[in-house]
Order: sequence, then C-alpha cells, then structure tokens
Amino acid sequence: MDNTLREFLGNSKEGERVFVEGLENDKKKVCRLNETNQLSCVELGGLETQLFSTLQSLGYICTLSADPNRPPSFECKKFMD
Repeated sequence: MDNTLREFLGNSKEGERVFVEGLENDKKKVCRLNETNQLSCVELGGLETQLFSTLQSLGYICTLSADPNRPPSFECKKFMD
C-alpha cells in the first residue's frame, strides 16, 4: 500500500486535498482532483493506521468528514512539500 500511495500522490502540491473513503471496508479509496478538476482514485488494502501514517509522512493532515449523512470518510490537506 505504501508504494502505491506514494506513487499516486507523488507530484502533489501544497494545499492539495485528498479524500479517503471506505473506512468500513477492507479496501480504502483515496481520491484527488487533478489539474483539470477530474477526480482520480486508487483503491488500497491494508490497515487505516498504515494509510494515515503514510499520508502524514507525505505532509498531509486529515480530519473526519463533518457530513453526518455520508459514510465515514476523511479529508486530507497537504501542508508541507
């Protein structure tokens, strides 16, 4: 999971947001908007702790979605390059 996530987010810029969904499933979906505002996603297996540890190492800070009508998800924003 670590290498796949690093490749997927490898050229991300400060301020970029990613979304993590599927927390209740075995596969987590990590999505981001690219330069042309198209959504691109990658599905990852593994533990949530490993996923968020990798996101932190890439400079992302994550918060739980505030929408109670949606399944549990996180929004992560890159703060450091």
